[in-house]
Amino acid sequence: MSAPRERKRHTALGPLMTSLGPWQFRAEPGVAVGGGAFATVPLEAGEEIISTAAGSSRKGWRPLTYGFLTLTDRRLIYTPFRWPISPLERGPNIYTLDEIESVAVESHFKPDFVPPVADAMVVRGAGGRERLFFVLNVKSWCKAVEDQRAAAAASSD
Repeated sequence: MSAPRERKRHTALGPLMTSLGPWQFRAEPGVAVGGGAFATVPLEAGEEIISTAAGSSRKGWRPLTYGFLTLTDRRLIYTPFRWPISPLERGPNIYTLDEIESVAVESHFKPDFVPPVADAMVVRGAGGRERLFFVLNVKSWCKAVEDQRAAAAASSD
């Protein structure tokens, strides 16, 4: 009888991202999110990762960028894929939970999607800052962000 085979750990993009080796996205509790072909964001001391998912993002009418959305107990972090030639987005997009004014699910045009209209999580921040995030289970993501915002507000009181 042979020894059991070790199971491969898959990220939200499954075998594709696993096969990329050093280019692979990583969410390392207590250390950082990102790495490889993705922007890297160090986690603050004691910061906990709540959820991570592959998705895409858009600000205004700029082209979509692809990457990973990570929710921690303190921040919402989007780490885009770093394209080797003319990057669409140069670094991560980070919202602290206290600077998020609202989170909503809205239908938006997404040219690489069939049908071309999809539900997006719309995050509005201080100073009119707005960003669209297209992820699976968008309603669950909105609820998770709202829950973390409420928990952060309760702990600061």
